[in-house]
Amino acid sequence: NYYSSLIQLIHLDLQIFHERWLYVEYDDGSTALYDRSTDPYELRNIADVVDPRFIAALSGQLSQLDACSGSSCRDADALTITDPLPQEAD
Repeated sequence: NYYSSLIQLIHLDLQIFHERWLYVEYDDGSTALYDRSTDPYELRNIADVVDPRFIAALSGQLSQLDACSGSSCRDADALTITDPLPQEAD
């Protein structure tokens, strides 16, 4: 879905905001990943403890979203990335 994630340019920082995840690439090259289902205030950066393939997939999608225009943005937004962590039980 086109609106399932947003890409924002904020002070040259890029981020993917998803229902569960917030992934950020800062202009200094550092990254952050927050699991909003268990950390709604985004206080624990888990980028260094999550499977690096998940980070690489998010980074790839972010690059595609940053470079897209027009309908190609729908393709980049529709990429399916496998969630590396189990969902919390309600």
